[in-house]
Amino acid sequence: MFLPFQALQLKAKMHRLRAMYREFYSLLQNIGFGWNAETNTVTASEEVWKNYLKVHPKAAQFQKKGCDFACNLGLFSYQVCGCSR
Repeated sequence: MFLPFQALQLKAKMHRLRAMYREFYSLLQNIGFGWNAETNTVTASEEVWKNYLKVHPKAAQFQKKGCDFACNLGLFSYQVCGCSR
Protein backbone atom coordinates (compact mmCIF):
# COMPACT_ATOMS: atom_id res chain seq x y z
CA MET A 1 0.00 0.00 0.00
CA PHE A 2 2.83 2.44 0.81
CA LEU A 3 5.06 1.37 -2.09
CA PRO A 4 3.57 3.76 -4.71
CA PHE A 5 3.99 6.68 -2.31
CA GLN A 6 7.64 5.74 -1.72
CA ALA A 7 8.20 5.38 -5.44
CA LEU A 8 6.82 8.88 -5.94
CA GLN A 9 9.10 10.19 -3.21
CA LEU A 10 12.12 8.63 -4.89
CA LYS A 11 11.12 10.02 -8.24
CA ALA A 12 10.76 13.53 -6.78
CA LYS A 13 14.12 13.25 -5.03
CA MET A 14 15.78 12.12 -8.25
CA HIS A 15 14.24 15.07 -10.06
CA ARG A 16 15.59 17.52 -7.45
CA LEU A 17 19.06 15.96 -7.54
CA ARG A 18 19.13 16.06 -11.34
CA ALA A 19 18.15 19.74 -11.31
CA MET A 20 20.84 20.48 -8.70
CA TYR A 21 23.44 18.60 -10.74
CA ARG A 22 22.58 20.54 -13.89
CA GLU A 23 22.71 23.89 -12.09
CA PHE A 24 26.02 23.09 -10.40
CA TYR A 25 27.61 21.69 -13.55
CA SER A 26 26.47 24.71 -15.56
CA LEU A 27 27.91 27.03 -12.94
CA LEU A 28 31.37 25.45 -13.12
CA GLN A 29 31.44 25.63 -16.93
CA ASN A 30 31.43 29.43 -16.83
CA ILE A 31 34.58 31.51 -17.00
CA GLY A 32 35.47 33.01 -13.64
CA PHE A 33 34.33 30.07 -11.52
CA GLY A 34 36.67 27.55 -9.95
CA TRP A 35 36.64 24.79 -7.34
CA ASN A 36 38.45 24.70 -4.00
CA ALA A 37 38.83 21.05 -2.98
CA GLU A 38 39.97 21.89 0.54
CA THR A 39 36.87 23.89 1.44
CA ASN A 40 34.55 22.08 -0.99
CA THR A 41 33.31 25.40 -2.35
CA VAL A 42 32.99 27.23 -5.63
CA THR A 43 35.41 30.13 -6.02
CA ALA A 44 34.66 33.33 -7.90
CA SER A 45 34.84 37.07 -7.39
CA GLU A 46 31.84 38.90 -6.00
CA GLU A 47 31.30 40.57 -9.37
CA VAL A 48 31.22 37.21 -11.19
CA TRP A 49 28.71 35.84 -8.65
CA LYS A 50 26.55 38.94 -8.90
CA ASN A 51 26.33 38.76 -12.68
CA TYR A 52 25.72 35.01 -12.71
CA LEU A 53 23.00 35.12 -10.05
CA LYS A 54 21.05 37.72 -12.01
CA VAL A 55 20.44 35.08 -14.67
CA HIS A 56 20.61 31.93 -12.50
CA PRO A 57 19.14 32.72 -9.06
CA LYS A 58 18.94 29.05 -8.05
CA ALA A 59 22.74 28.87 -8.10
CA ALA A 60 22.84 31.00 -4.95
CA GLN A 61 22.72 27.79 -2.93
CA PHE A 62 26.29 27.02 -4.08
CA GLN A 63 27.77 30.42 -3.29
CA LYS A 64 28.70 29.73 0.32
CA LYS A 65 28.56 25.98 0.79
CA GLY A 66 29.36 24.44 -2.59
CA CYS A 67 27.89 21.08 -3.45
CA ASP A 68 28.47 18.56 -0.67
CA PHE A 69 28.17 15.57 -2.94
CA ALA A 70 29.87 16.92 -6.08
CA CYS A 71 32.43 14.10 -6.05
CA ASN A 72 29.70 11.50 -5.72
CA LEU A 73 27.95 12.97 -8.74
CA GLY A 74 31.09 12.45 -10.79
CA LEU A 75 31.72 16.12 -11.48
CA PHE A 76 35.42 15.94 -10.69
CA SER A 77 38.20 13.44 -10.96
CA TYR A 78 39.32 12.20 -7.55
CA GLN A 79 42.60 14.12 -7.83
CA VAL A 80 40.76 17.41 -8.35
CA CYS A 81 38.14 17.06 -5.63
CA GLY A 82 40.41 15.50 -3.01
CA CYS A 83 38.21 12.46 -2.38
CA SER A 84 39.66 9.53 -0.50
CA ARG A 85 38.25 6.85 -2.76
